[in-house]
Amino acid sequence: MHQYNESIAEVLIDNAGILAPGLYEIHMVAEATVDPSFLGGSTGAEFGATLLWASYCPADFNGDGSADFFDYDDFVMCYEGVSCPSAEDADFNNDGSIDFFDYDDFILAFEAGC
Repeated sequence: MHQYNESIAEVLIDNAGILAPGLYEIHMVAEATVDPSFLGGSTGAEFGATLLWASYCPADFNGDGSADFFDYDDFVMCYEGVSCPSAEDADFNNDGSIDFFDYDDFILAFEAGC
């Protein structure tokens, strides 16, 4: 449960893993309490959302929906420090450093395909 207070403007829910493709529902409940002398007490509300979680393909480095030569080329350009697709970097294995292991892991993912 997350409690809202005046210093929090939004809540970020961080996924600790990768969800399988599918349809997921998120249910949230919000309650607010006000001073009883102001409009008589508390109120509540429920919010719902449905998300479609798309499949994840590590070899699709540029995020265009397919793993092809352009992904390989984009990864190599990013690895060499020339340019990276939006929101990507060459730390493919997310270990905090960009090195040969990132290149090797990308090649393994690319060969595996989607």
